[in-house]
Amino acid sequence: MTNRLNTIHKLTAFLVCCMLALLQFAACGAPASGETASPDPTKEQSAETPAPVSPPSLTDDLILFVNVGKADATVIRSAGDFYLVDTGTAESVPALFGAMNYLGAESVKGVFITHSHSDHVGGLSTLLSHYPVETVYRADISDPKEGKRNPADKAAEKAGKKTVLLSAGETIGIGGENTAAVLGPLVLNTDDDNDNSLVLDLRLNGTKILLAGDMQFAEEETLLDRYGDGLKTDILRAGNHGNPDATGPAFAEATDPQTVVISTDRTVDTDSANERVLNLFSGKEILITDESDLGYLLSFENGGKSVIRNIREETGLQLMIEEIDKETQTAVIRNNGPEADLSGCMLFSEKGNELFVFPDGAVLAAGGSCTVSGENGNGDFRWPGEKKPWNQKKDDRALLFDRFGNLLHALN
Repeated sequence: MTNRLNTIHKLTAFLVCCMLALLQFAACGAPASGETASPDPTKEQSAETPAPVSPPSLTDDLILFVNVGKADATVIRSAGDFYLVDTGTAESVPALFGAMNYLGAESVKGVFITHSHSDHVGGLSTLLSHYPVETVYRADISDPKEGKRNPADKAAEKAGKKTVLLSAGETIGIGGENTAAVLGPLVLNTDDDNDNSLVLDLRLNGTKILLAGDMQFAEEETLLDRYGDGLKTDILRAGNHGNPDATGPAFAEATDPQTVVISTDRTVDTDSANERVLNLFSGKEILITDESDLGYLLSFENGGKSVIRNIREETGLQLMIEEIDKETQTAVIRNNGPEADLSGCMLFSEKGNELFVFPDGAVLAAGGSCTVSGENGNGDFRWPGEKKPWNQKKDDRALLFDRFGNLLHALN
């Protein structure tokens, strides 16, 4: 009898524990049918591999400092319209287009080209051939290589446009109350076109952002003489990739930014993001684009508070370049994963810097392949404006990117 009572007591205790556990589970909120529990919010994301960030709604103002390598490109969204300051190199266009795809840009209201060097203007021709662009701006003071036309003028003319020349003192409205004021150049420098850089004082949602192009000491001095402490800013996109021939102590003191952005790739330019420059801004937030993925995104949240994040986005596509046939000027793309949406994916011919972008709605079946040919070829897709995208006499590496500029495959 005693053993039977002990068994009953144990069974009763077990049932009580089960009921308490169920009540605690219900109080914490079990996932609904078909849903999964949220990840532990106390676990921090790795700084090297930030979690994907959904792009803000199209009504938000923002600025994206794009990682275009040892080059410069900045995408601005203001009152729903898109503007660019510089376009990187011709080689970095996939990264620029990836950033624009992330933000949902389908057209560009204006492009500001700071000066004539290829790491700032090199992507302009490709941009103009793939996006509707309303206006191309450059400084009225410029000194490209002797006997050469300004490359911004050439690219614009090829696209059937004329550049609009800007002078110091002008202010361009970029939607709502946001503006881009031209601070420089103030005088022509015939020694280095870096010191003829278009310098913009951008006002975006109440935040002041100074975009310095490749301005060096000589142009800095002219701006300090003209504006003095009026150069103070919230965010400084540092001049000339943070090289030691730019950003003097007086300029750093006058601007006194909270955040400094340096656009570079230190594996290519080992002198950039120079220690002397970094030391000038000790204690400030310093963002170097080669430490980012797509780039650094400045957006406005919580009643206008600015937030800067390192953003990334991936498609998970398993595409590869199976073959490049230079005789037929055809590339074969194979899908080693499930059905793939090719919209916005990019095929790049490295030798000539030609870029093919897959059209919206392009789909490739699981395990399937498709061909991309020159514009006169018989491929599943034809490369607009390029009869022979692949160089037949020299090595021409093929690169395949997803729509966010992530390299999927390369074929030598």
